[in-house]
Amino acid sequence: MGIPPVDPANPLRGPRWLAEPYARFGRTPMGRWLGINVLTPVDPYLLRWSGGRASIFGIYRHVQLTVPGRTSGVPRTVQLIYFTEDEDVVLMASSFGRPDYPAWYRNVLAHPTVTLTTDGESHPYVAREVEGEERDELFDKATTMYAGFADYQRLIDEAGRHLPIIRCAPVDAG
Repeated sequence: MGIPPVDPANPLRGPRWLAEPYARFGRTPMGRWLGINVLTPVDPYLLRWSGGRASIFGIYRHVQLTVPGRTSGVPRTVQLIYFTEDEDVVLMASSFGRPDYPAWYRNVLAHPTVTLTTDGESHPYVAREVEGEERDELFDKATTMYAGFADYQRLIDEAGRHLPIIRCAPVDAG
């Protein structure tokens, strides 16, 4: 079956009335700082404690991406919000708009076969970075899901890097 579908126009798993204040706070300097310095470091413990059900992303649907480290080969897991395009899972390598690429993105470039997990079920996928018109279309959908991605894009542009979008296709079972 794979990862459950998520429409970028309706990505929430929590109460809809929380969406606007949650997103608005996340886009403030304080919300961004909190996400980077407090919530992200706490997330692995929260995930372990909750059996993968709870995350810093709260009301947004999320997936655990597991990929071997590019130099160590040790499996690394990170929690990300996502949306789907057909059966593919779309991930944003925004890193809260920080100037450096997230480690998971560099790992995916080195090892494109990844495992995605949600609701306790894991599935193999092959990841690729999208470019050009496909990237532009997916970026528009991502900003529908979370307007903060537009803010992150601006910060990333100022830092002189690009905001990668990763599209993960399910590995055929047959």
